[in-house]
Amino acid sequence: MKCQSFRFLVIFFMIVGCSPAALQVERAIAPGTLTVIQLSDRGAIGQILDQLSLTEAIAGPSDIVVQEDRVYIASYKLLLIAEENDNGKLRLLSSLPLSGYDTALALHSTANVVYIVNTEGLQVVDVGDPTQPKQIEHLRLADELAKLNLPNPLKDPIGTDIGCEDNKLVLTLQGEGESPNPPRAIIPSRAGIAAVFDVAEPHSPRIERVLDPLAGAAVVEMGLYRHQVFVAGDELVEYQDFERGPGTASGLWLKTVEHPDGQLTPGAVPGDVIDMKFVMGSREDWETGKTEAIIKQYRHANPQERREFERLTPLDQGVVFIATANAVVSLSTSHKWISWRLRNNRTASDRFGHLYGIDAYGYFGVYVAAGTKGVYGLKWDGEVEFWKRDHLETLPGPALDVAVSGDRLYVLCGELGLRNVQHNADLIADQKK
Repeated sequence: MKCQSFRFLVIFFMIVGCSPAALQVERAIAPGTLTVIQLSDRGAIGQILDQLSLTEAIAGPSDIVVQEDRVYIASYKLLLIAEENDNGKLRLLSSLPLSGYDTALALHSTANVVYIVNTEGLQVVDVGDPTQPKQIEHLRLADELAKLNLPNPLKDPIGTDIGCEDNKLVLTLQGEGESPNPPRAIIPSRAGIAAVFDVAEPHSPRIERVLDPLAGAAVVEMGLYRHQVFVAGDELVEYQDFERGPGTASGLWLKTVEHPDGQLTPGAVPGDVIDMKFVMGSREDWETGKTEAIIKQYRHANPQERREFERLTPLDQGVVFIATANAVVSLSTSHKWISWRLRNNRTASDRFGHLYGIDAYGYFGVYVAAGTKGVYGLKWDGEVEFWKRDHLETLPGPALDVAVSGDRLYVLCGELGLRNVQHNADLIADQKK
């Protein structure tokens, strides 16, 4: 018996050693999930209200946006739309196949249109009937930039993020070209720009301009007043009416080299920027609901009414929360200061293994998708520091993105990388031949 067992083991290892591809079976891809969680009045993570299987693979950089009772998800080769009732129960309404991956999405603020940017360009989807979304436009980014006849165009541009507000659509792009570099930089920044499209005709984006060369342009957030735009990569830049805003004319660097003493210097925030959230209005106005009410009215107001709203609350003021792959920092729009290293060698936040997405419940809390570590709820001290308040690790899979709407937190789970999904897709395609 021992000899027979030994022969079997020898034959088995010979087969495995000589032909691993013949015996290796790629594991099945579990569908992504969407979880909705109740938040307390002060932003603490509460009970899970519902968990929805999305029936499709969610993989790689993905994005989730919530508007009223609709949840929009863009991921690897698809757009999903879900619906939520008053009790937080979810149901999947539709899915739309798309080309490309490494995805970010934005919604038009007044029309039923979704804009998606990924490796394949800018895609426009009509969601007037959320059960039957229709792709109505697909723009190649290189072709769009060529319309501007730029003297030094960005080559082979790839979209990294997208934002839409007040009939303007802004895309951050990276590619080959020149880029400003951080002071005393060891590794050069990736070349980047922000491209501005007019979407007064929501179905037909029209490129208008690009902003000046940006260091590693990775994410974008937009405000309301004077077409306010925040772009972050290796630096953070604020624009108003497409000019660099006060206090950011030279950029706010997240990648500067630290001073040897480490005292009261911005330092190098660890990790590349992965997401950003702009909370408009003062803390007091946000807590009373005044800011949210004015924002809703402002979007539909005429010029004279807008001037009245601008006197009620400064819509270009607030706080910007920035997540890198390993940390969270903030910028007050009034103080124009990003700090990572504090006194006595302390840092602004805990250092994370890897973050993938961020959102905020006003000034009460910041939530980060931390992959296999689940979701963290962070408390902000109102100035610089963050600390962990909540941790939810019991999720169906790695957390890829988070979104906050009202008093609810939405968590998107799926595959961290694309290799396994792409491999399975190839196997399925071969089987169909």
